[in-house]
Amino acid sequence: ASDSFGCDLLAHVDFSRCSALRVLSGFQGYTQLVSVDLGGCAALKTISPNTFARCAALAALTLPPAIESIAARAFSECDSLVEVEFSRLQALQVLGGFEGCKLLASVDLSGCTALQTISHDAFARCVVLTAVTLPPAIVSIETGAFSGCLSLSRVELSRCVALRTLGGFEGCKGLASVDLSGCTRLTTIYAFALTALAALALPPAVESIEASAFSGCDSLKHVEFSRCTALRVLGGFQGCKALAAVDLGGCIALKRISQGAFARCAALASVTLPPSVERIEPMAFSGCASLKQEAIQRGQLAAS
Repeated sequence: ASDSFGCDLLAHVDFSRCSALRVLSGFQGYTQLVSVDLGGCAALKTISPNTFARCAALAALTLPPAIESIAARAFSECDSLVEVEFSRLQALQVLGGFEGCKLLASVDLSGCTALQTISHDAFARCVVLTAVTLPPAIVSIETGAFSGCLSLSRVELSRCVALRTLGGFEGCKGLASVDLSGCTRLTTIYAFALTALAALALPPAVESIEASAFSGCDSLKHVEFSRCTALRVLGGFQGCKALAAVDLGGCIALKRISQGAFARCAALASVTLPPSVERIEPMAFSGCASLKQEAIQRGQLAAS
């Protein structure tokens, strides 16, 4: 249903003289609106939820440098939107709102020097999105931020030195590799379920790998845990059917292996646990047919 209140044929809005405008909302469902130029809105700080949602003809968008927040669904399902210029948005702190923009092919946020948070579902279901470049200041990528971006094959995380929480790449079936080596402050990972990752090296600061973080990564054969000296809670690898060995010997702070952590890892034949482990929760290794379950408490699981 349209929310355009009878203005379905509105094709142009002149914002050029709106120099005092601070908060923008109210254009959802304007199906004939083809371009939006907010460049003259020098005071604009916030684009509210659903502001231009379902503006199916919107193909050109200019955002103002002063913008600080783009809220959830602000530009969702703008089916004609191919490109968004983020390079001038040096005040942007919170970014959401582009879910379901099915023609959006790339996102370069490297110029967004103040950007700290990419919100839940921000670019979810942007099915032709192939590349994302993130800025060094980013602190949190929330769950679902890029979920279902089926064509996404490159995410530039190497400069994300401030990143602490990483979620958001669930179901990115084209994503085969990711470099987390530069994420020196990364503590929590939720991110990569149902992706094509084949190998992964985790950075030293990681403290928690959450449930389903890497679940269903059918191609994942190797995870390098050797530098994870801060890791305390480990979950999230259920259904990684190509994973054959897990060496946690270097995870000297590891306390808990969560419920279902490595469930249904059918090829898993060797697991080494550190002395620090206090609790292995139920079903942590269920369905791992190649493991001797009775050896779990001894800290070494060997092939049956």
